[in-house]
Amino acid sequence: EGKPISSFRIERPPSIERGDRVTIKAFHKNISLMTPGQALENGYIGEVIRVKSLSSQKRMLAVIKDEQLVEVEVR
Repeated sequence: EGKPISSFRIERPPSIERGDRVTIKAFHKNISLMTPGQALENGYIGEVIRVKSLSSQKRMLAVIKDEQLVEVEVR
């Protein structure tokens, strides 16, 4: 009581949580498309998580860009 809390004792919630609806942006060179998806695990901006496309049910790895957008590079 009366003492400051160290920052390592504070846990921040993930940017995206498992089950959240996300927008999956797939891109290759100058072409991109967006489709609705669902996060299959928790993660923070800049991390790679598993997501699922709601239209094709395909699972893929994507980088979290913000609280609603993930990106997948198509090769």
